[in-house]
Amino acid sequence: MRWLALIACLFLFGCVTNPGVVPSGSNVYKVSRQASAESPAATTLKADALKEAGKYCLGRGKTLKVLHASETRPAYLFRKFQQVEIKFTCVDKAAQ
Repeated sequence: MRWLALIACLFLFGCVTNPGVVPSGSNVYKVSRQASAESPAATTLKADALKEAGKYCLGRGKTLKVLHASETRPAYLFRKFQQVEIKFTCVDKAAQ
């Protein structure tokens, strides 16, 4: 029974990759999502990534400014799946 629970956990956590917000320069950050074939569509991944970026900036008392967004939808080859990457900065609310 324990093995079954372990396998179920590995399956669930192995479906979506979410490394969180990563610094990518001076006040520039990136967040990405990568999904497997069973995971939501790229549009859902992009919305989730934007939501996380927005929360990150909001936690610093600033607002989100997207610098670049990219989506890739490679064919299922060598276990590469849909990926979304958002590069952003956090700006003062007055600067918007």
